[in-house]
Amino acid sequence: ATSLFSVNAFASNHENGEMHKDHRKEMREQHKNLSKEEVLDKLGKHKEKLKERLAKADCEKGFILDGFPRTVEQAVALDKILSELGLKLNCALNVAVPASELIRRAVGRRICKKCGATYHVEFKPSKKDGICDVCGGDLYQRADDSEATMKNRLSVYEEQTKPLISYYEKEELYKEVDGSQSMDKVFQDIVAILRS
Repeated sequence: ATSLFSVNAFASNHENGEMHKDHRKEMREQHKNLSKEEVLDKLGKHKEKLKERLAKADCEKGFILDGFPRTVEQAVALDKILSELGLKLNCALNVAVPASELIRRAVGRRICKKCGATYHVEFKPSKKDGICDVCGGDLYQRADDSEATMKNRLSVYEEQTKPLISYYEKEELYKEVDGSQSMDKVFQDIVAILRS
């Protein structure tokens, strides 16, 4: 089994991806300042969903948890849940990207209001500025993609998520990929780690 902690617990198809997307939104909005005990309680309530999902045939050779856990407390809770299920992680993979690059990537992202197609002003611009190539809809920048929001998210990462690196290093599970490489190279490096 493989856990990709830096990047969706139930995302193997669109339906499961939507379920996890809803779960992540709920966790973000309702569980921002929970104590360790409250985190364990909330995660315990999702144990049956996780157990059901991990019992599916497409998880027989492993699974990826994307974007979870985000704190050491969540990692401890996840370890407890997996232990109860007779499972364990064999890898915690971090796609490391310098903060300045993450900000540049987010600030340049544009999304079509009509069809949801994504663009980037530098890496994947639309043919006509501000207009979707697919449906002709208007492109916009999400509020979450502003520089101020990104700097805040990076601050939260430093405080809450970065400690997972040492947690998983102690468990001898931590692996890192240079996320500033080309997408193809990042993908190749991830596949090589997951296959090792």
